[in-house]
Amino acid sequence: MMEKQIHKSIALGVLIAGILLRLVVFAQNRNLALDEQSLALNICERSWTELFCCLDYQQHFPPFSLVLVEWTTQIAGISDFILRFWPFLSGILALVLFYRIAQKEFHFHWFPVLIFAGSVFLLRYQTEFKQYSIDVLASVLFLYFLTLPKEKWWSNRWVLVLFFLFSFWFSMPAVFLVAALWLYAFLRKCLLRKHLWILAPGMAFSFLLLYLFNLDASVASDHLQAYHEQFFLQFPPGAPGQNFRIFLGFLGEWIGSTAFTIGAFFL
Repeated sequence: MMEKQIHKSIALGVLIAGILLRLVVFAQNRNLALDEQSLALNICERSWTELFCCLDYQQHFPPFSLVLVEWTTQIAGISDFILRFWPFLSGILALVLFYRIAQKEFHFHWFPVLIFAGSVFLLRYQTEFKQYSIDVLASVLFLYFLTLPKEKWWSNRWVLVLFFLFSFWFSMPAVFLVAALWLYAFLRKCLLRKHLWILAPGMAFSFLLLYLFNLDASVASDHLQAYHEQFFLQFPPGAPGQNFRIFLGFLGEWIGSTAFTIGAFFL
């Protein structure tokens, strides 16, 4: 009992330290990077309805999230702090929600909270005017839904319905999370199972609208294709060994991260 209380106190301390660290970095108000400035130009030059279309200056941002930023700038004015407010708030919510998940799923729950709270990448993107912090929040929400008991799925059905239908308008990678969550709920035979087939056409229609208004032009972007080309396997294979080198690069990063995590746990 005493050991559990110690772990709980450490985890709470790590959570508070993580929030304070984000507040400090946010308050530093570093200069906007080039990508952030390009996104800000879209905010300045477009109406909120035009933000649903493909953006200018080789930028890409989920439409609903960008509209939230636009409305916030209309209320509070445009500044570096206001532009970064929603990514910052998403980062805080993701950290608190991950803390709740760790409490339920891990014995040494302070350790995963420490990794999450101390991640340099999360700290950076949660204090930047980019969509990645919102993507993290969508992923943590996905994990949170997975940890709910089957009975809770029904009591939270309207939240789940909204997540199924609209989350990829806030976070584009969420389309993969929604598909996985739908499949998980169906295979788990939860109380929502009989409603999932009703949701499926709505999900497909919602994603189709997003694709037609936004993703179609974005996917065809030469800049986007060139930027990500180095990260995708070629088919049919091009230069000898190119796909193998990409695979080894990903494998090396995975092994390195895993080894660090295991080593830090035992230390």
